[in-house]
Amino acid sequence: MSVHPWALRILARVQDRDRAIGTGVLLPGGRALTCAHVVDRLREGETVAVDSPSYIRQAWSTAAAVERSLGGDGIDAALLRLESPAPAPMRGAPLRRLGPSASSERPVRTCGYPRNGAVSIWSDHVLMGRGGRPGLLQLGRRAGSEPIAVGCSGSGVLDKATGAVIGLVTSSYGREDADPRTSFMLPADAVLDALPELGSAEAGVLADAADAQWDDEDLLPVKERNEALRLLSGVRPGRMETLVRLAAPGGEYADQAHDAAGALLRLLDHNAGASGVPPYLIFADLVLADAEAGGTRSSGPVPDVRELRAWVEAQTARIERHGAEEARVVLADTRTAVSAVGGDCHVLVRIERYGDRDDGELRHVTAWRSGPRRWDPERVVNVIVHADELAARAAGAVAEAEEGWLAQQDGDLLVEVALPVEFLDLEVESWPYPVAGGDGGAAPHTAALGDERDVVVRGLTGPRTGWKAWQARWAPLNASARPRVHWVPVDTGREDGWRKRIHSALGADTGSSLAVLGPGIATEAGRAALGSALALGYPFLVWDRCGPLDRSFLDHLEEAMPTRPGVPGALSVRQAISHLRRSGRSADDGGAPPWRPVLLHEDLHRPVPSIAADPRDHR
Repeated sequence: MSVHPWALRILARVQDRDRAIGTGVLLPGGRALTCAHVVDRLREGETVAVDSPSYIRQAWSTAAAVERSLGGDGIDAALLRLESPAPAPMRGAPLRRLGPSASSERPVRTCGYPRNGAVSIWSDHVLMGRGGRPGLLQLGRRAGSEPIAVGCSGSGVLDKATGAVIGLVTSSYGREDADPRTSFMLPADAVLDALPELGSAEAGVLADAADAQWDDEDLLPVKERNEALRLLSGVRPGRMETLVRLAAPGGEYADQAHDAAGALLRLLDHNAGASGVPPYLIFADLVLADAEAGGTRSSGPVPDVRELRAWVEAQTARIERHGAEEARVVLADTRTAVSAVGGDCHVLVRIERYGDRDDGELRHVTAWRSGPRRWDPERVVNVIVHADELAARAAGAVAEAEEGWLAQQDGDLLVEVALPVEFLDLEVESWPYPVAGGDGGAAPHTAALGDERDVVVRGLTGPRTGWKAWQARWAPLNASARPRVHWVPVDTGREDGWRKRIHSALGADTGSSLAVLGPGIATEAGRAALGSALALGYPFLVWDRCGPLDRSFLDHLEEAMPTRPGVPGALSVRQAISHLRRSGRSADDGGAPPWRPVLLHEDLHRPVPSIAADPRDHR
């Protein structure tokens, strides 16, 4: 067999006569790819058909319908739907994004049906970087290799290091009296962006059930893929955005996946680097490392460490058999890189009442962002909205602030909502946060902000404590020891002198960094405890929007904050509150409503930015 099992000849058919007009790539699910200018060669009365005479001995061809043809604006691709499936042993190509791996001298191979299409020809090239028309990559032909000629348009470009198809041949360049030494390809990234239906879980680039019998070159067979999705379903590591970016630099398109299974699914169409280790495996190993350290928080099941470790080991051994000799070194180095990543990236949304009336219905919303290295907030949103629109517009401001920016940072995102005291009852975690369209190009939808991002509340008033008192309580949160918690009992406020006792108890507890306000801030005792805790330098305060908290909450909170080497206490607090909010646990077994905890963070390192511009200067 002289060609790959996905190489197709594209035919123009009229009645019983066929003529070769180009080359194509068989995809799973009965589809095929070629160039738009190939199908544009059809004459009046002709229809598209495909065959693969160099791969299968028996005579086979099938008619094909042009589902979409995209030409111009940096794209030259056509998606075909085959009338009948290709016979075994043909199979769909693993189509993968090239991402940032478009480095020079990367060896690639093409296989096309040149000129009259009588025979197929292999041609060896190296990537030469950007070239030709906008959006294309230049290919340099290796000495002694056959040139790319007319009829090769639509050929799949095979990455020799990974066995993935990373683009389509579109054109060649050279003197008319000599074979061309330079050709151009359309990267798979552009194809997948223009045809998002190819990125779905059930069609397109992912192998369907019929492909499970092959394991020689498929980067992730269906059985193993489904096992990974089962293990990672509902799991959301505490630093998922960072893990995605470390696994696939430039893979920010997976950042907004709802859980680890969704992120892995989206990473399946991202090509491996020169090491041959695919990003989905790097990501799965980083999730495993997070689970081994006890750091995974989840709205559903926690991954089974033993099963996930066995899966990662099996996939590592498989890609080693196919030439990725440094796979274990790459995985170990990437684990090390996680600890070197900077701190949090911040998006801070500041909300105030607009106007002089206490019952006014206008709100002033500003959004700021700052990277992890230093607190240098940049204002990106400044609007006036009606109170009825506040939730949607404020959550939209978060998405607007992070768009195109977060992927360039090297830390995880922390969303902070700065509120005046009278707005502390706003349930900011449930605001409708816009999420990118799902697999298959689905329309954007919304999810609860607190389900998609880490969220804390900030106060709008200036610091109520001195730097020294606050720093003394903040210092333990930089260590990996479990933070100490001060409990303000629910029944506080029922005896004479209760204000003084609350303040004295909070002040005498010099070792605690987190105060849990059992009465909640809807009560006079809870509001007094809030003021005292802030005045005494507590960096974190917790209460519940549903009402009082009993001691069972404190037990669950401390259980959710185990000591984990290398995990600072501040991160443990945030992860624990996020876990309790997402878990839906009730306060007791008697059917009490789920906890809806609020986490207020007083951070003197990062003062809430003031509104420098006139509020009327908004957009």
